Amino acid sequence: MALSVLLPMGAARADCPPPEAIETGIEVTYAKPANDPNTDVFRRLPDGRIELLWTDAGDVNRDILEGGVFWSFSQPLTNGVPDGLPLLREADPPFAAGDRPVPGGRWDSRVRILWAPDDIEKVTLTFEWKAMETRDIGGCNLNVLPGTAVESGSRDGTFRQDLLYLPDYGVTIVTAYAFNQKPITRLTPTDIRAVP
Repeated sequence: MALSVLLPMGAARADCPPPEAIETGIEVTYAKPANDPNTDVFRRLPDGRIELLWTDAGDVNRDILEGGVFWSFSQPLTNGVPDGLPLLREADPPFAAGDRPVPGGRWDSRVRILWAPDDIEKVTLTFEWKAMETRDIGGCNLNVLPGTAVESGSRDGTFRQDLLYLPDYGVTIVTAYAFNQKPITRLTPTDIRAVP
């Protein structure tokens, strides 16, 4: 079952963010929960990586995404200030420009997760991508590449994410996730806007 509804394509909203909006930021809002929606704000950094500020029930985190896909850094923020140690993730082989999502593509890597200086975990990570589609998100008709990321071999077991890669912006949004056989948490994107 699709996680965001595929609608008949009509006229797009006049203020849908153009591809260059990623330079200053785009915001994606999700319907979970309805009274406290999650938001993601993506922005391209000068080195080409993507900064993601995500809010969930009032908590804010700053993540760095290699190629807009591979999550290599995460830092909780309190009032915009780093709070605690960052989480670092190193891929072997490293994520490279040639690993960007393509229809039918796949990327496999071993990942070292540095929870703390003396707490390192190794997992296997696989991204798989399907066929390009067009989806309506908040009245904007977007090209999307659905895919999955599966992280296995961790102390918590297997972690799976359903993804949508947005090639016009070079970013990936999560539409569902689950640990092991636990119930799936769904995140339905309901809006996308340029950050003013």
